[in-house]
Amino acid sequence: MSSKQVIFNLEKLDDNIVDQGLDILEIEGKRSVRKNFEEEGRPFKWKKKKRDDGRRILRGKTNRLFNTINSQKDRSSKSVKISSNLPYSKIHQEGGTITRKPGTVKLRKTKSGAYRFAKKTNTRAKEVESKGGVIVIPKREFMNVPLQDSTRILNKLKKIKLL
Repeated sequence: MSSKQVIFNLEKLDDNIVDQGLDILEIEGKRSVRKNFEEEGRPFKWKKKKRDDGRRILRGKTNRLFNTINSQKDRSSKSVKISSNLPYSKIHQEGGTITRKPGTVKLRKTKSGAYRFAKKTNTRAKEVESKGGVIVIPKREFMNVPLQDSTRILNKLKKIKLL
């Protein structure tokens, strides 16, 4: 059954069943996106990190991208939107390049002795020349619902007589 047929069927049904259907789409959609993080890419594995630091891909120290996956139901348009509001979520989803211009940057020293970027207002940070460069972010689609999940979701919708 195509998505157009699902939308057509949604328009014909009463509000209670539509609410149940939207709830299923919201819950199962978020579950599918979270499973993409757990398996580090579905149906295709994500490209490995350059440096293996023991952390999972797209998780980092804080799990921030994973934790900001949210959903919004819109009863009037009978739709569910699953998204992340972080500014860098789009480049991880679609891939791309970041071009840094040459110039000066401030670096501070951490407790472990490593250097990190510092704010301009940090008085103890060193100012150093930066050559600039290009950073390539590989495409790691985490906001997709694979076919195996789509069939599971459609089966749940059939149970409530939505399809």
